[in-house]
Amino acid sequence: MNENFLVKHKRHVVLFFLFEIVFSAHGETTAIEKFDTKFSLGLNGSFNFVVFNNQNNFSTSNAPAYLGLSFGYKDYSASFNIALPFTYDKTPGTRAPFDAGFVLYQEHWSEEIKVKFYDDWIFEKNPFDMQLITGYLQGLYIVNSDNFSLRAAYPMNRLQRTSSGSLIAGGNIRVTTMKSNSIVPYNERWWGVSLGPCIGYSYTVVMKNLFFLNFYILGGAALGLDCVEPGVFFSPFVIPKIAVGKHNKTWSINFVLEFDYLSFIGKNISHDFFLFNSASLGGVKRF
Repeated sequence: MNENFLVKHKRHVVLFFLFEIVFSAHGETTAIEKFDTKFSLGLNGSFNFVVFNNQNNFSTSNAPAYLGLSFGYKDYSASFNIALPFTYDKTPGTRAPFDAGFVLYQEHWSEEIKVKFYDDWIFEKNPFDMQLITGYLQGLYIVNSDNFSLRAAYPMNRLQRTSSGSLIAGGNIRVTTMKSNSIVPYNERWWGVSLGPCIGYSYTVVMKNLFFLNFYILGGAALGLDCVEPGVFFSPFVIPKIAVGKHNKTWSINFVLEFDYLSFIGKNISHDFFLFNSASLGGVKRF
């Protein structure tokens, strides 16, 4: 009777075993892998070209060369980059420009805090006094985190085995302050707070020998509150990035091009915008 049952239902038996084989193979294939380490230490050098536009008057940052350190522990990552003072002539600014960031990565989410400080500018080859501090708290949702990882391309504490991409969505709250004796309304320190959504997409091409190429773009629009002269402003931004690099068992390297456009449009602040452009070469050692 058992033999007759198997003969009668042989199609179902074959389909069952095929399903088990396919399911098992899928379960054994991991698109995103963790490294067998908890700590990472990184070093990077970058060239930064920052532009500020005020009523079609363009100023540039006078501090192009940066040196930075990064540190990672499990799902946490922190970085600090500072301008090298011996690579430029000091302008009226008194402190070296820098940027700092802290990121927490989860299964689908990433939460980031980042701050940028600039105090050295050039306008028509002459020193220009302006201090800028801008920072944000941002949360991003990675839709396809099972097959795609931003961590594999940027902090480099994950390994992505197959080419894949993902839609990215989230929002941020930003605080910005500017002070310049040469520009109204910034001749008295200006403060602005903005809040808004953002959306983007990123794709990583995985090549032989663990080389990778990542494309990333994120854009958003925020509504802001002028904290000095009562009023509101509109603050669109867009951040395209490209990263190329290579992973190894205990180290990774990447080269990143990033273009960050940030604008302020309002009654009191005209149509001012910043372009934060950078090219960086970095390496990470895992322990």
